[in-house]
Amino acid sequence: MERNDEMSDMKKIVLADASEEFRRMLAELVAEEPDLTVAGETASGEELLELISTQRPDVVVLDLLLTGMDGLEALEQIGHARFYRKSPTVAEYCEKWLLMQSVHVRQTTLTDYTSKVRRHIIKELGEMRMADVTLDDIQLALVPVSKKSASVYKAVVILYKSIFRAAKESHVIEVNPTLHLNAKGGGVPQEDR
Repeated sequence: MERNDEMSDMKKIVLADASEEFRRMLAELVAEEPDLTVAGETASGEELLELISTQRPDVVVLDLLLTGMDGLEALEQIGHARFYRKSPTVAEYCEKWLLMQSVHVRQTTLTDYTSKVRRHIIKELGEMRMADVTLDDIQLALVPVSKKSASVYKAVVILYKSIFRAAKESHVIEVNPTLHLNAKGGGVPQEDR
């Protein structure tokens, strides 16, 4: 495994406690774990917010007694600011979604999903970040699909809606761009093909 891969697998921790001695002790414990690293430490609530913003940790160890802004106020600020990790690309999230579906659907259904997702969603929007996708982006990506059969068009729309609904429910995105996406009117009716 290369060094970059090792670093990306490590869980980042930020320590926020007024006691320097306690932070040092926690940092030593974390250092003993091969898959953990201390991304920063502070005694200040304000500095904690800055560390969370810049380091994007996986875990924050937070004491209620901090200098300046206390731990409760910092926690409230974190909740309001929605310090989420960087949004995955559409391709990354779609592959994860397909893996999650493999538990719930038959293999033939999964094969169909995989084909449609890769051909009509990842191909068109794969490089975009999930959080950046708008309804307009999806509607433009559906233009080539609209030249397919009505059943393919409807199936792809349902896949878009399912994927983005799951991302919203998992807090990967804040807004679901498919809320007003409609499967009606797209695709070529079977008798016209």
